[in-house]
Amino acid sequence: MAIDSLASIITPKLLLDVYNTYIDYPKGMSHNWAELGDLFFNSTPERLKTIYKLIFPAMKALSKISLAQALSLDLTQYLPPPSAQDYPEQAIGLLFLLDGGPRDVLDGYGLRYVYGFFDPLAEKLALQFQSLPSHLRPHRKGRWLSQGYTVEDWAIRQVCLWVSLVHSERVMREEPDRVRSLLEHLRDFVESYTGVVDWNRQTDKADEEDLFLFPKMAREGPPTKGHAGGETRMEDYTYFMIRLIRCHLPIVRKFGRYPYRNPVLGRESTEEEKEYVKGTGNFAVGGNEELWEKVARDVKEGRWEELPRNQEYE
Repeated sequence: MAIDSLASIITPKLLLDVYNTYIDYPKGMSHNWAELGDLFFNSTPERLKTIYKLIFPAMKALSKISLAQALSLDLTQYLPPPSAQDYPEQAIGLLFLLDGGPRDVLDGYGLRYVYGFFDPLAEKLALQFQSLPSHLRPHRKGRWLSQGYTVEDWAIRQVCLWVSLVHSERVMREEPDRVRSLLEHLRDFVESYTGVVDWNRQTDKADEEDLFLFPKMAREGPPTKGHAGGETRMEDYTYFMIRLIRCHLPIVRKFGRYPYRNPVLGRESTEEEKEYVKGTGNFAVGGNEELWEKVARDVKEGRWEELPRNQEYE
Protein backbone atom coordinates (compact mmCIF):
# COMPACT_ATOMS: atom_id res chain seq x y z
CA MET A 1 0.00 0.00 0.00
CA ALA A 2 1.31 3.46 -0.96
CA ILE A 3 0.40 5.05 2.37
CA ASP A 4 1.98 2.23 4.36
CA SER A 5 5.28 2.72 2.54
CA LEU A 6 5.59 6.41 3.38
CA ALA A 7 7.12 5.87 6.82
CA SER A 8 10.01 3.95 5.28
CA ILE A 9 10.62 6.80 2.81
CA ILE A 10 9.93 9.98 4.79
CA THR A 11 12.43 9.20 7.52
CA PRO A 12 14.20 11.43 10.06
CA LYS A 13 17.41 10.98 8.09
CA LEU A 14 15.74 12.16 4.88
CA LEU A 15 14.23 15.21 6.57
CA LEU A 16 17.52 16.22 8.16
CA ASP A 17 19.33 15.66 4.86
CA VAL A 18 16.78 17.89 3.11
CA TYR A 19 17.16 20.53 5.81
CA ASN A 20 20.97 20.49 5.63
CA THR A 21 20.99 20.50 1.83
CA TYR A 22 18.64 23.44 1.55
CA ILE A 23 20.17 25.50 4.33
CA ASP A 24 23.79 24.77 3.58
CA TYR A 25 24.97 27.19 6.26
CA PRO A 26 26.13 25.60 9.53
CA LYS A 27 24.89 27.08 12.77
CA GLY A 28 27.00 29.95 14.08
CA MET A 29 28.76 30.50 10.76
CA SER A 30 29.47 34.13 9.85
CA HIS A 31 26.78 35.12 7.38
CA ASN A 32 27.37 36.52 3.93
CA TRP A 33 23.84 37.79 3.31
CA ALA A 34 24.29 38.38 -0.40
CA GLU A 35 25.58 34.82 -0.75
CA LEU A 36 22.61 33.52 1.22
CA GLY A 37 20.20 35.35 -1.04
CA ASP A 38 21.89 33.83 -4.05
CA LEU A 39 21.70 30.38 -2.45
CA PHE A 40 17.92 30.57 -2.08
CA PHE A 41 17.02 32.49 -5.23
CA ASN A 42 19.62 31.35 -7.77
CA SER A 43 20.45 27.71 -7.11
CA THR A 44 23.05 26.14 -9.37
CA PRO A 45 22.10 23.19 -11.61
CA GLU A 46 24.38 20.98 -9.50
CA ARG A 47 22.58 21.94 -6.28
CA LEU A 48 19.17 21.43 -7.89
CA LYS A 49 20.22 18.00 -9.12
CA THR A 50 21.27 17.06 -5.59
CA ILE A 51 17.93 18.23 -4.23
CA TYR A 52 16.01 16.39 -6.94
CA LYS A 53 17.80 13.11 -6.29
CA LEU A 54 17.16 13.50 -2.58
CA ILE A 55 13.44 14.30 -2.63
CA PHE A 56 11.99 12.78 -5.80
CA PRO A 57 11.39 9.30 -4.30
CA ALA A 58 9.35 10.84 -1.48
CA MET A 59 7.45 13.13 -3.86
CA LYS A 60 6.72 10.14 -6.07
CA ALA A 61 5.46 8.07 -3.16
CA LEU A 62 3.15 10.84 -2.01
CA SER A 63 1.85 11.41 -5.53
CA LYS A 64 0.66 7.80 -5.75
CA ILE A 65 -2.13 8.47 -3.28
CA SER A 66 -5.06 10.76 -3.99
CA LEU A 67 -5.03 14.37 -2.84
CA ALA A 68 -7.99 13.64 -0.55
CA GLN A 69 -6.09 10.75 1.03
CA ALA A 70 -2.95 12.84 1.38
CA LEU A 71 -4.87 15.66 3.05
CA SER A 72 -6.44 13.18 5.46
CA LEU A 73 -2.98 12.11 6.62
CA ASP A 74 -1.33 13.73 9.60
CA LEU A 75 2.09 14.31 8.09
CA THR A 76 3.48 15.30 11.49
CA GLN A 77 3.53 11.55 12.23
CA TYR A 78 6.80 11.51 10.27
CA LEU A 79 8.32 14.03 12.68
CA PRO A 80 9.57 13.46 16.22
CA PRO A 81 7.48 14.78 19.12
CA PRO A 82 7.25 18.61 19.07
CA SER A 83 9.38 18.80 22.21
CA ALA A 84 12.30 16.97 20.56
CA GLN A 85 15.46 19.03 20.12
CA ASP A 86 15.67 18.49 16.38
CA TYR A 87 11.94 19.02 15.75
CA PRO A 88 12.47 22.48 14.15
CA GLU A 89 15.11 21.18 11.74
CA GLN A 90 13.02 18.19 10.71
CA ALA A 91 9.96 20.43 10.41
CA ILE A 92 11.80 22.61 7.89
CA GLY A 93 12.95 19.50 6.07
CA LEU A 94 9.37 18.27 5.71
CA LEU A 95 8.12 21.66 4.52
CA PHE A 96 10.90 21.91 1.95
CA LEU A 97 9.92 18.45 0.74
CA LEU A 98 6.38 19.73 0.11
CA ASP A 99 6.98 23.35 -0.86
CA GLY A 100 10.41 24.61 -1.84
CA GLY A 101 11.56 21.30 -3.26
CA PRO A 102 8.77 20.72 -5.77
CA ARG A 103 8.99 24.38 -6.85
CA ASP A 104 12.67 24.04 -7.52
CA VAL A 105 12.86 20.74 -9.37
CA LEU A 106 9.53 19.96 -11.09
CA ASP A 107 8.52 21.29 -14.47
CA GLY A 108 5.99 20.66 -17.23
CA TYR A 109 3.04 18.61 -15.98
CA GLY A 110 4.84 18.42 -12.64
CA LEU A 111 3.87 22.05 -12.02
CA ARG A 112 0.29 20.90 -11.58
CA TYR A 113 1.57 18.80 -8.69
CA VAL A 114 3.50 21.78 -7.25
CA TYR A 115 0.43 24.01 -6.93
CA GLY A 116 -2.43 21.53 -6.96
CA PHE A 117 -1.09 18.68 -4.82
CA PHE A 118 1.95 19.58 -2.74
CA ASP A 119 0.92 23.16 -1.90
CA PRO A 120 -2.30 22.09 -0.09
CA LEU A 121 -0.26 19.61 1.97
CA ALA A 122 2.30 22.29 2.84
CA GLU A 123 -0.46 24.71 3.85
CA LYS A 124 -1.99 22.14 6.20
CA LEU A 125 1.39 21.34 7.74
CA ALA A 126 2.36 24.99 8.26
CA LEU A 127 -0.98 25.65 9.98
CA GLN A 128 -0.39 22.64 12.22
CA PHE A 129 2.91 24.17 13.30
CA GLN A 130 1.16 27.46 14.00
CA SER A 131 -1.46 25.70 16.14
CA LEU A 132 1.06 24.12 18.51
CA PRO A 133 1.41 25.60 22.01
CA SER A 134 3.46 28.76 21.70
CA HIS A 135 6.62 27.37 23.30
CA LEU A 136 6.63 24.36 20.95
CA ARG A 137 6.17 26.19 17.66
CA PRO A 138 9.22 25.44 15.55
CA HIS A 139 9.68 29.04 14.34
CA ARG A 140 10.12 30.37 17.89
CA LYS A 141 13.48 32.04 18.41
CA GLY A 142 14.14 30.44 21.78
CA ARG A 143 13.98 26.95 20.34
CA TRP A 144 16.81 27.73 17.93
CA LEU A 145 18.98 29.69 20.37
CA SER A 146 18.78 26.86 22.89
CA GLN A 147 20.37 24.55 20.30
CA GLY A 148 23.36 26.79 19.66
CA TYR A 149 21.98 28.73 16.72
CA THR A 150 22.52 32.49 16.54
CA VAL A 151 19.87 35.14 16.08
CA GLU A 152 20.99 35.47 12.45
CA ASP A 153 20.61 31.70 11.99
CA TRP A 154 17.07 31.90 13.35
CA ALA A 155 16.12 34.88 11.16
CA ILE A 156 16.98 32.87 8.05
CA ARG A 157 15.25 29.69 9.13
CA GLN A 158 12.05 30.86 10.76
CA VAL A 159 10.55 32.27 7.54
CA CYS A 160 10.93 28.79 6.03
CA LEU A 161 8.41 27.51 8.56
CA TRP A 162 5.53 29.74 7.47
CA VAL A 163 6.22 30.86 3.89
CA SER A 164 3.86 28.07 2.76
CA LEU A 165 1.03 30.21 4.12
CA VAL A 166 2.01 32.91 1.62
CA HIS A 167 1.90 30.34 -1.17
CA SER A 168 -1.63 29.38 -0.12
CA GLU A 169 -4.27 31.30 -2.06
CA ARG A 170 -6.84 30.36 0.57
CA VAL A 171 -4.82 31.71 3.51
CA MET A 172 -3.89 34.90 1.66
CA ARG A 173 -7.53 35.39 0.67
CA GLU A 174 -9.23 34.47 3.94
CA GLU A 175 -6.57 35.05 6.60
CA PRO A 176 -4.22 37.79 5.36
CA ASP A 177 -3.79 39.17 8.87
CA ARG A 178 -2.21 35.88 9.92
CA VAL A 179 0.61 36.59 7.49
CA ARG A 180 0.79 40.28 8.35
CA SER A 181 1.22 39.37 12.03
CA LEU A 182 4.15 37.08 11.27
CA LEU A 183 5.76 39.77 9.13
CA GLU A 184 5.36 42.43 11.80
CA HIS A 185 6.74 40.18 14.51
CA LEU A 186 9.85 39.53 12.43
CA ARG A 187 10.25 43.18 11.44
CA ASP A 188 9.85 44.49 14.99
CA PHE A 189 12.51 42.08 16.18
CA VAL A 190 15.01 42.89 13.44
CA GLU A 191 14.52 46.62 13.96
CA SER A 192 15.18 46.19 17.67
CA TYR A 193 18.14 43.86 17.14
CA THR A 194 19.90 45.91 14.45
CA GLY A 195 18.79 49.39 15.47
CA VAL A 196 17.78 50.02 11.85
CA VAL A 197 14.16 50.88 11.08
CA ASP A 198 12.79 49.12 8.01
CA TRP A 199 12.96 51.74 5.27
CA ASN A 200 10.08 49.98 3.51
CA ARG A 201 7.63 50.96 6.25
CA GLN A 202 6.89 54.16 4.39
CA THR A 203 5.74 52.20 1.32
CA ASP A 204 3.68 49.51 3.12
CA LYS A 205 0.34 50.97 2.06
CA ALA A 206 1.40 51.47 -1.55
CA ASP A 207 2.98 48.01 -1.66
CA GLU A 208 -0.34 46.45 -0.68
CA GLU A 209 -1.95 48.14 -3.68
CA ASP A 210 0.75 47.41 -6.27
CA LEU A 211 -0.21 44.40 -8.38
CA PHE A 212 3.09 44.41 -10.24
CA LEU A 213 5.56 44.73 -7.36
CA PHE A 214 5.87 41.01 -6.65
CA PRO A 215 6.80 40.00 -10.22
CA LYS A 216 9.25 42.92 -10.33
CA MET A 217 10.93 42.00 -7.04
CA ALA A 218 10.99 38.28 -7.84
CA ARG A 219 12.80 38.98 -11.10
CA GLU A 220 15.28 41.38 -9.50
CA GLY A 221 16.10 39.01 -6.64
CA PRO A 222 17.49 39.78 -3.18
CA PRO A 223 19.89 42.67 -2.54
CA THR A 224 23.53 42.27 -3.50
CA LYS A 225 24.64 45.34 -1.57
CA GLY A 226 23.54 47.23 1.54
CA HIS A 227 20.77 49.80 1.54
CA ALA A 228 23.22 52.29 3.03
CA GLY A 229 26.10 51.07 0.86
CA GLY A 230 28.71 48.41 1.52
CA GLU A 231 27.94 44.75 2.11
CA THR A 232 24.47 43.27 2.34
CA ARG A 233 23.47 42.99 5.99
CA MET A 234 20.89 41.06 7.98
CA GLU A 235 18.39 43.92 7.76
CA ASP A 236 18.84 44.27 4.00
CA TYR A 237 17.95 40.65 3.36
CA THR A 238 15.20 40.45 5.98
CA TYR A 239 13.45 43.66 4.94
CA PHE A 240 13.62 42.52 1.31
CA MET A 241 11.91 39.25 2.27
CA ILE A 242 9.24 41.03 4.31
CA ARG A 243 8.42 43.31 1.39
CA LEU A 244 8.49 40.44 -1.11
CA ILE A 245 5.97 38.52 0.99
CA ARG A 246 3.77 41.55 1.66
CA CYS A 247 3.39 42.36 -2.03
CA HIS A 248 1.64 39.03 -2.63
CA LEU A 249 -1.37 40.46 -0.79
CA PRO A 250 -2.79 42.83 -3.44
CA ILE A 251 -2.76 40.10 -6.10
CA VAL A 252 -4.95 37.76 -4.09
CA ARG A 253 -7.13 40.60 -2.81
CA LYS A 254 -7.80 41.67 -6.40
CA PHE A 255 -8.28 38.29 -8.05
CA GLY A 256 -8.90 35.89 -5.17
CA ARG A 257 -6.00 33.80 -6.46
CA TYR A 258 -2.65 34.02 -8.22
CA PRO A 259 -3.68 34.35 -11.89
CA TYR A 260 -0.32 33.20 -13.23
CA ARG A 261 -1.03 29.77 -11.75
CA ASN A 262 -4.22 29.32 -13.79
CA PRO A 263 -2.67 27.37 -16.72
CA VAL A 264 -0.88 24.83 -14.52
CA LEU A 265 -4.03 24.29 -12.44
CA GLY A 266 -6.33 23.94 -15.43
CA ARG A 267 -8.25 27.07 -14.49
CA GLU A 268 -9.84 29.37 -17.01
CA SER A 269 -8.57 32.93 -16.75
CA THR A 270 -10.86 35.92 -16.91
CA GLU A 271 -10.09 38.64 -19.45
CA GLU A 272 -8.91 40.85 -16.58
CA GLU A 273 -6.53 38.14 -15.39
CA LYS A 274 -5.18 37.65 -18.90
CA GLU A 275 -4.46 41.38 -19.16
CA TYR A 276 -2.79 41.34 -15.77
CA VAL A 277 -0.49 38.43 -16.60
CA LYS A 278 0.34 40.08 -19.91
CA GLY A 279 1.17 43.27 -18.03
CA THR A 280 3.64 41.36 -15.84
CA GLY A 281 5.52 40.24 -18.94
CA ASN A 282 3.92 36.79 -18.63
CA PHE A 283 5.47 36.26 -15.21
CA ALA A 284 5.82 32.59 -14.21
CA VAL A 285 4.05 31.40 -17.36
CA GLY A 286 5.90 28.46 -18.87
CA GLY A 287 5.15 25.29 -20.78
CA ASN A 288 2.94 25.40 -23.85
CA GLU A 289 -0.71 25.64 -24.79
CA GLU A 290 -0.96 21.96 -25.68
CA LEU A 291 0.28 20.98 -22.21
CA TRP A 292 -2.07 23.37 -20.41
CA GLU A 293 -5.01 22.12 -22.49
CA LYS A 294 -4.18 18.60 -21.35
CA VAL A 295 -4.02 19.76 -17.72
CA ALA A 296 -7.41 21.45 -18.10
CA ARG A 297 -8.92 18.24 -19.50
CA ASP A 298 -7.42 16.17 -16.70
CA VAL A 299 -8.71 18.57 -14.05
CA LYS A 300 -12.20 18.50 -15.58
CA GLU A 301 -12.17 14.70 -15.63
CA GLY A 302 -10.60 14.33 -12.18
CA ARG A 303 -7.54 12.59 -13.59
CA TRP A 304 -3.87 12.96 -12.69
CA GLU A 305 -1.04 11.92 -14.97
CA GLU A 306 1.77 10.13 -13.14
CA LEU A 307 4.26 12.54 -11.59
CA PRO A 308 6.87 12.97 -14.33
CA ARG A 309 10.59 12.86 -13.79
CA ASN A 310 12.65 15.90 -14.67
CA GLN A 311 15.10 14.63 -17.24
CA GLU A 312 17.39 17.60 -16.65
CA TYR A 313 18.31 16.19 -13.24
CA GLU A 314 18.19 12.46 -13.94
